[in-house]
Amino acid sequence: MSILRERMAAARLLGQAMVVVLLLGAVLGVSACRQRTPEERLVEAQQLLQERQIPLAVRRIQDIIAEHPEEDIAIDARFLLAEVYMGLGREDSVRNAIEQLEAVVAQTSIEDPAGQQALTMITELYLMLGEQERAIEHSASIVELAQGVPELEDEARMIHNILLISIGEDEQLEEARAYLQEMVTKAPNEAIRHQAREILADHYRRLEQWEDSNEVYQLYLDEFPDDPVNPQLVMAQALNLRSAGEEEASEELFEQGAEAMRVALEEKENERQRAEILGNLAQFYDIFEKPERSEEMFRQIMAEQPATLAAINAQFNIGQLYFRRGEFDRAIEHYQQMARENPESHIGQTAQNWVRLLETAQEEGLDVEDFMEEMPAEPGVAPEMAPGMAPGEAPTAPPMDPGVPDPAAPMPEDAPAMPPAPGTGP
Repeated sequence: MSILRERMAAARLLGQAMVVVLLLGAVLGVSACRQRTPEERLVEAQQLLQERQIPLAVRRIQDIIAEHPEEDIAIDARFLLAEVYMGLGREDSVRNAIEQLEAVVAQTSIEDPAGQQALTMITELYLMLGEQERAIEHSASIVELAQGVPELEDEARMIHNILLISIGEDEQLEEARAYLQEMVTKAPNEAIRHQAREILADHYRRLEQWEDSNEVYQLYLDEFPDDPVNPQLVMAQALNLRSAGEEEASEELFEQGAEAMRVALEEKENERQRAEILGNLAQFYDIFEKPERSEEMFRQIMAEQPATLAAINAQFNIGQLYFRRGEFDRAIEHYQQMARENPESHIGQTAQNWVRLLETAQEEGLDVEDFMEEMPAEPGVAPEMAPGMAPGEAPTAPPMDPGVPDPAAPMPEDAPAMPPAPGTGP
């Protein structure tokens, strides 16, 4: 082969190699510069928010909305942007949040969960701004949007009338009362009947119109005489009579309701149902200032269902009975024994938290009222009957202290085993 031909062959090989290098470079370049998806960019914006780089995060979110205005990602972006604006708390930022949520409403429908959420949030933001009439008007517009979708319409009407009975005036208030009273007996859904009854009864109770509150309960009792919740409604009536100063009639009616609940208890074999009835009885005895009977009910739960979450809740609630009576030493002793019975466990940690709280209260000379005002949301707090909560609703597990796992949650494999029967304390 001549020198010229050798050089030409070498040039061809070099050229081929260069083509390969260029191709590889192009492929690698495309890979390195791959466009991030809108979803990835939204996650990055969320990370910026966590890092408190709010202006930069807002710009990123706004870019996503501008570039993909008709896509689902824009809905998620608008919700996130609305949350940012709401968090700023200024009037102008709250109005910006409303603007974003209105855009979500325009992009969705009343049957879309995202649209429903946006509509509800707008009402809440008008209330945040103190624009009550605007909130009512907006709530009424949701009812109109929901017409023709029975389940949504019923829910929208209920929410609207709850709003009216909370902040409405004159004719609006009367409209809400009439609607809720009708729903107490006529609502097609049992849950709505219970909700309407408790909201209306509590409305009158807050106005100290005890007789009107009891009439709401009586409407339900007359219409549904066999409902298992009725004994608790009778006890609620007794509490209203007590608030009205009718002590003798109150005591008689209360015992009537309590006896009916005890009879119902004897008919139950299911452990969960028995714990529910006993827990409700305990709450009513406590509210009626019969703490000894309340403790008796909690201890019955502990005896019947040892080593269960129901027993643990009951034991925490007994400690609450003690300190609400001002018996801080007794409550501390109770929680200390719980901690000793459950060493190296979530239950023991929670009990020890209570010990520290109560000892601090004693050191600072707090009385019961001051302690209850300053007490954070701590573990083992027995849920009181909240306004609008149906009497007889099962007590839930006590809220846990931040950082302390639920005592009912599975323990790590290397964690000490739970004692066989916690809840046998003083």
